[in-house]
Amino acid sequence: MGVISSGISMIADKYSEILYMASNSRSFTLNSRLRKEVNECMRSFMPLSYKMREITVIRDSYRYPTHICMCSWLRRRNHWQKLGKIIDDGFDYFRMYGDEMVKYVRRPIREDFSEAIRLVKELREYDNISEFVEVPEVDVYLPMITDDDDKLILDKITVYGIETTTKSPNVIILRGVDGDSMEGYFMINNYQYISAIEDIIDYVYTLYRQLYSNVVEKNKWNEERLRKLRDITEPYKVAKNL
Repeated sequence: MGVISSGISMIADKYSEILYMASNSRSFTLNSRLRKEVNECMRSFMPLSYKMREITVIRDSYRYPTHICMCSWLRRRNHWQKLGKIIDDGFDYFRMYGDEMVKYVRRPIREDFSEAIRLVKELREYDNISEFVEVPEVDVYLPMITDDDDKLILDKITVYGIETTTKSPNVIILRGVDGDSMEGYFMINNYQYISAIEDIIDYVYTLYRQLYSNVVEKNKWNEERLRKLRDITEPYKVAKNL
C-alpha cells in the first residue's frame, strides 16, 4: 500500500463517521422528511369535511385575498374561483390554522384530529444553524492542478478555525486569524480534499459531533410526537384499505 493510501486507511473510520453525521444533518432534507410524514398521517383523516369550509383569509397589499378552505383536503382559492387549488403540503397550515380547522372537520374524526393538530404544533423544524471550532494555527495543503493542467501543486492555507452549517453540511469553511475571514473551504464528500482534512481531522470530527448533536436532540423530540401521531392515524389508514 502506498503512502497516500496508507494515510487514507488510517483516517477512514473517523472520516466515514464524519460523512454519516454530515449526511444526516442537512436541514432541508430533515424538514422535507418531517413534512412528508405529517402530510401522510393527516391525509388519513380524509375527507376532512363533506362541505367546503373557509378557514381563514390571507390578505396582503399586493394581491387579492387568498381564501384557505377545507373540504376533503385543504385548498387555496381566490374570490373568483369556486374550488381553487389543492394544497399539497398542509404542514404550515395545520400549525397556523389547525385550531380553526377542528371546528369544521367531520364529527367522527374531530377528537382524534384535534389531538393530531396538537402534536403537529409541538414538532420542531430543523433550523439552519452553524457550528464553529477553533483550530490552533494549523497549515493545511490543498492539492490543485494548475490552469494549464501541467502541474500538481499544494496550496497552503493557515487555519485558525473551521465552520459548517446544517444548510450545507458537506462544506467546511476555513476561517482566518480573526475568525471572520474565509480563507478557503473543503467539501468533505469530494475525495480531492481528504489529504488536507487529514491534518485537522480531530477538529473536523469535533465540529460534526457538535452539529449532529443538535439534530439528534431535535430528532428525539420529534420522534416522540410522530410516534403518537402514527398511533392516532394508523386505524384510519387501515380502515381505508379494507
